[in-house]
Amino acid sequence: MVRKTLGNRTFAGLLRTHAIPKSSGNFTAATRPTFETNLNSLSIQPQLVTEKNIIIVDDFLTLGRSTLAAALKVKKAFPDKEVKIFSAFRTRGNDLNVFVDPQQGTMSLNAAQNDVILPD
Repeated sequence: MVRKTLGNRTFAGLLRTHAIPKSSGNFTAATRPTFETNLNSLSIQPQLVTEKNIIIVDDFLTLGRSTLAAALKVKKAFPDKEVKIFSAFRTRGNDLNVFVDPQQGTMSLNAAQNDVILPD
């Protein structure tokens, strides 16, 4: 993305500390890794970040668990930065036409259920 001038630099400091089951092999929300499982499997390798914004890029966003876990880890490590998420594709249900309705919104954590609230 940097080569295409869509960013200043990449940050390779978000690390998966131990393997968790891949979401793509699980077809229901109940069998996919939980938000907490994702959160506990990530760590941050400290780096100097001079930019005021950090954008996490995800290829597919389905339930948002891994993406929000990554964003919260980054925000905790860099509390003075604005952390945003960009996902090229969002899947919902069986509708494979992912190009129909581009959206923006805010993801949040439902602490009572320990899960992600998506903007729709």
